[in-house]
Amino acid sequence: MDNLERQLHNVLPNSILEHYADQQKLTTIGVCGVFVLDNKEWAERLFNDNSLFSQNDIIHDFMGLMLKDEHFLSRI
Repeated sequence: MDNLERQLHNVLPNSILEHYADQQKLTTIGVCGVFVLDNKEWAERLFNDNSLFSQNDIIHDFMGLMLKDEHFLSRI
């Protein structure tokens, strides 16, 4: 398991992860793995040692990036 996957899994609420896991037929850590593969730069910014983001910003971005909406604006 990649460190970024583990870190993302630790900061997101289980209810959100379980929602996407059910949709994608993956485990919650699997959802994080796929997300990090698709959004590695975002995950690296999130877990940069100098970065502090609210959980609301993290959830907002995670859900928006999961939708792959071309009009989505990331907060991170």
